[in-house]
Amino acid sequence: MMIFTICLPPPPTEDVFSTPNQPIPYNRRGRVKEDQIFRSKPEMTLALGLKFLEEGFEFKTVRSAKRRYEAVCVYENCGWRIYATSIGDSEMFQVRKLNDVHTCSRTQMHPAHRQATRRVLAHLLLDKTGDISRTIRGCDIIRDIKSRYRIDISYWQAWRAKWRAIFLIEGNPAESFTRLPQYFYNVELRNPGTVTDIRTDVTGRFERCFFALGCSIQTFRSGLLRKVLIVDGAHLKGDYLGTMFLAVAMDANNQVVPIAIGVAKSESGDSCTYFFPNVEKVYRGNGRSGPLRQAINTVYPTAHHAYCCRHLYMNIKAKDASIDYNNKIFWKTCRAYTTYEFELRMSALRAAVPGASLLDRVNPNRWSRALFPGVRYNILSSNSVECMNAHSKFARRGVIVGLMEYFRSFQQEWYSKRRDFAATLTNPLTPWAEVRVQRRVVKSASWVALDIGYGKYEVQDGYRDAIVDYFNKTCTCNKWQFSGLPCGHAIAVTTYLRLTDCSQLALPYFTVDNLKATYASVIYPVGPYVTWCTPNSPLMTVRPPVLKTGPGAKSKHKRIPSRGEGSSTQRCSRCRLAGHSRNQCTESLPSQRPFEWTQQMDDNLPTQRPSGSRQGEATTTQQTGDEGTRYSFDLNDDLNIDLNY
Repeated sequence: MMIFTICLPPPPTEDVFSTPNQPIPYNRRGRVKEDQIFRSKPEMTLALGLKFLEEGFEFKTVRSAKRRYEAVCVYENCGWRIYATSIGDSEMFQVRKLNDVHTCSRTQMHPAHRQATRRVLAHLLLDKTGDISRTIRGCDIIRDIKSRYRIDISYWQAWRAKWRAIFLIEGNPAESFTRLPQYFYNVELRNPGTVTDIRTDVTGRFERCFFALGCSIQTFRSGLLRKVLIVDGAHLKGDYLGTMFLAVAMDANNQVVPIAIGVAKSESGDSCTYFFPNVEKVYRGNGRSGPLRQAINTVYPTAHHAYCCRHLYMNIKAKDASIDYNNKIFWKTCRAYTTYEFELRMSALRAAVPGASLLDRVNPNRWSRALFPGVRYNILSSNSVECMNAHSKFARRGVIVGLMEYFRSFQQEWYSKRRDFAATLTNPLTPWAEVRVQRRVVKSASWVALDIGYGKYEVQDGYRDAIVDYFNKTCTCNKWQFSGLPCGHAIAVTTYLRLTDCSQLALPYFTVDNLKATYASVIYPVGPYVTWCTPNSPLMTVRPPVLKTGPGAKSKHKRIPSRGEGSSTQRCSRCRLAGHSRNQCTESLPSQRPFEWTQQMDDNLPTQRPSGSRQGEATTTQQTGDEGTRYSFDLNDDLNIDLNY
């Protein structure tokens, strides 16, 4: 059965400005003039507001009805006037009469402009708010409007104009879920091979979705990237909260390549299990959370799952802060290439950091490079996907269609720039790989290689000798096979064989040819909403999830920290010990001991209450109880007692 694609206009809406990507540009050549036609009366009044804001005048509405509109200049003696009526029974308006000559004084100033409404100001801010990575503050908007148009606006006007402009670009958050199926359909139409999926509950409300561009899937399937997939989640910060799952890989130049993105209402085991089956050809993961581990074991039982060493470090720091002074020992333990080196570093770590006993409860096969059953290619942390989470910090505040379009747009930009960059490279290896090989070349310049036979060589490095199998591309130091780049021992053998280039010893993952093939595909844009195509078969209906707002204000500027990433351990300002505050401290230092009464103080106290209190004296009373005599002071008077002790 053949399915034909028909491009239809979007459904009509009451507010023509609620459609995203539909600003009304203004310039002096295309200003309002006689016989000009507008699609609606709000569009005409908006054009008038932009015109008067640019020219430095103000107008007021004399008559506004369903079929006609009339406005004059705000000053009575001015001859400027406009008269417009509707065209037939339609919503379109046409300017019938226009006297575009102002006879009012040119020296008039308008600090509070009548036409500086949020709708007019929003269209002036479209260029600035269009870049979602920028943070436009209200004070910046006030300053820009004042310097350009010589008018003053309040912070409330600036704030409403900013979010009105964001609404014009991204659309309504609730309507965005309804447009998600149509957006996915157009992405698949313009980028073949793209995989999308949407799941809803029994009532048709959104639960989760998956999105992966065809070029990313094809790149990962073709073996151009290292077979390591880094997966992590990040929280959404918009009106509808949830979790964004992101899977990335690394290219030949060690740059991040987004593979897939998913959105779910929470980071649960079911959501992760839904995300992973949609990622094709994934057999090695890199995550740390329980739901991710459960999903990998369920969907890909034969894949090797590794933990992020950075998060392990933060978990140890939450238990023992002394790891900050011994962080080099920790990282050398994680990066060890041989079992002997790992055991040596691990013993030193246990002795230096008692809290490192936490690692005993974690299988070292999941975080140690030497004991990992697979090959991680020097990817020991999830920093790459964390960088993507930081990159999308502002996009995660917006609507769901805007989030998906954000990833598609910057992937289009990345592919274009990196394709042009790869075309300029002439050496066999990428710049990132060349730097690392060059370091090993310099380090192994004085090493001695001895022939054993049958392609095997002994290399004496003055520390721990190694045996190189040149034909099978292995070395007993494990650095060659674990990193994919030739180790210093293999480079010493290359020098012994009088070869001038060691780039052929690196795996194809780090070659320029792989880099060019990675970004050979082209990502096409989707275009504005009014140009989206609709299939002849009806798309699924997606309703927005139930909006739940918890108590307190939502934090939009800070991410939710992991364990150990919060505030530092509380320390007492008196004894400098952790675990209590100054008020709870039981130590008594000579310079800062608690306040106590002495016999000298008792001698200085008056024996009886004076008949008349004078300024500078304190009023005291005696109270007798089980603990003896206690003195109380009237704090309304000045306390003037010698407290030397």
